[in-house]
Order: sequence, then structure tokens, then C-alpha cells
Amino acid sequence: EALCDAKYGHENWTSVTFTSILSDPTGLGAAVISGFRTREQSKPFGMLACAMGNFHCDVMYCRDTFCKKREYVEKYGHFLKEYGYSSS
Repeated sequence: EALCDAKYGHENWTSVTFTSILSDPTGLGAAVISGFRTREQSKPFGMLACAMGNFHCDVMYCRDTFCKKREYVEKYGHFLKEYGYSSS
């Protein structure tokens, strides 16, 4: 919970619902069709993962799978530097 509170704010992630995500077709469409292009598109899904209690599992799964695949590193790796998670 502390990680989710720090990342999204307690009130934000504890009040998000799947219905609220469905009401924003741009975020849902991006996820289904071509992947997220901005942090704002992925934010509701991160908050939903927090609300369901699986945010940490999603992060670890990504680190062990997608984060090691060249195609995803090339497509999304720039976000690491842009958001201060990496200096390279």
C-alpha cells in the first residue's frame, strides 16, 4: 500500500474502479491495440492493480518477462530515463 500511496495518492487508487477505466476509451484502446504511449494512459491500470492488490506482482512479472524482451525494451525503454528510473 505504501508504494501505491506514494505513486498515485491513497485517495486516488482506493477509489478507482474498472468501470471508471472503461469510461475512458482512449486509455483502454491504447492498451488493447498498440500499448501505452504515455504515463497518463497507463496510470488508471496501475491504480486498478493497486486497488486489486496485485501491483507488486505485476511489476515483478514485468521485470522477469517483458523487461527482458528486446522488442519491449526498444518500445518502452525510453520511459525509464524520462521518468527517472534509469540514467542510461
